[in-house]
Amino acid sequence: MRNSVLIPRILSSVVICLMWTLRTIQQSAFLVEPPSRGSLWRYGYNTTMNPDYDHLNCGGKKEYCNVAHLLDYVTAMEFSEEAYEI
Repeated sequence: MRNSVLIPRILSSVVICLMWTLRTIQQSAFLVEPPSRGSLWRYGYNTTMNPDYDHLNCGGKKEYCNVAHLLDYVTAMEFSEEAYEI
């Protein structure tokens, strides 16, 4: 009886720890074809060397969690729904 309660608690703790660990993973990528501006030096072009060419940063939370941008998106969606009402 006691093991039936203990095992789910241990498993849930392990799952929570794994989720926390996976949440903090940093990802990186770069364009191979066509090469991105940051990686042109790798293909022999006469550009400055950029050792961080594999980090694509599009603004992060500051850019995508901006309330003004979200309101613009919601307003645009409401407008498009009104256009399709019959």
